[in-house]
Formats: sequence, structure tokens, C-alpha cells
Amino acid sequence: MKISLNKIIEYANNIDASAEEIAEKIREGLAEVEEVENLKEKYKGILIAEIKNKEEHPKADKLAIYKIDIGKKKHIQVVAGDKTLGKGDQVVYFPPGTKLPNNPEPNKFDGEIKKTKLREIESEGMLASESELGLSNNHTEIMKLNAEVKAGESFCKFAGLDDYIFEVENKPLTIRPETFGHIGFAREVSGIFNKPF
Repeated sequence: MKISLNKIIEYANNIDASAEEIAEKIREGLAEVEEVENLKEKYKGILIAEIKNKEEHPKADKLAIYKIDIGKKKHIQVVAGDKTLGKGDQVVYFPPGTKLPNNPEPNKFDGEIKKTKLREIESEGMLASESELGLSNNHTEIMKLNAEVKAGESFCKFAGLDDYIFEVENKPLTIRPETFGHIGFAREVSGIFNKPF
């Protein structure tokens, strides 16, 4: 069972402890926490960008050259294989040095984004598909955002992914059905910490 720390804190908001301390208390008093996934680290450095300009790639029919705004004075140039984007579209941008949260081709690529050239045109990073963000299997299109959001904002913060996810073994909880789900689980955690729910 996957449990969001943000949801626990939402219902048990007087707990003042780190994710690791909370996981340890859950292990001692409720169930085994098999993994603590830090989504803040997983999505670190990934930004919201706005398309400012689009050009055809002079040496590749299937590529386009985009100028994007990430909240700085200078626009960034990125080459992408999705030619459907237009001026004003909001997308997700991987700057050089960031890592893909989900690497669709681990045998070919280590997942770290680098400045590169595609058919002799420089690309300063990469625009994200839903697959590369770990949100779906769609790897063919750049993900467009349907929201008003400022260029340069953290994608992690925008998407509510500044969280820790606890992978909890649910076998010992089968006799405790009231703990299945965030509300019931948070109630138990409140009790473990002797805090009001």
C-alpha cells in the first residue's frame, strides 16, 4: 500500500518529525515500511517552461527547434521530436544536469540530461513526455499543461509532488481494515505520536 506523507500531515498536522522518523514509528507501532520514496529528489530541478518560438529543423523533417522561457532574461533553445507545440504552450523542461524520473530506455541512456546537438543544432536540455515524468506510457508527445503557471516554477511544486511516499506492507493490516486509506492510516499515526487527529 502506498501512503503519502503529505496526506498524513494534512490529517495529523501536529506531527513534527522527519519522513524517516515517521517511517520508523510506523514500523514500531503499525506495519513494516518497505520503502520511503522521496519525490522531491526524484523531480528535483525540473521546471515549467513556456514556448516562445518554433522553427523547422533545417536538416531533419521530424524535428522542431523551440525557444522556451524558463523565467530568465535569455530564452533557451531546445530541439524536440514533437512538432505540434506552438507559441504560448506550457510544457515541462529538463535542464542539463537533471535526471529523468522514468527512463524509458535504460539500456541506451543513463537518464541524465546533457546539452547536446541533434543534426548539428544545439539543444540545451529536453522537453518532457508523460512517460519520462513517470505519469503514463505516452512517450510520443511532449506533455502540455492545462493550467496558468509561471515559467520557471518547479514542476515538483506545481504538480504536488513535493512529498514522500511510504510503501507499507499491508499483509499485517488485513485484520485492521480501518487503516486502509489515508484517513484511517493518518488516524493511527496520530495515535502513535500521541497527537490529536
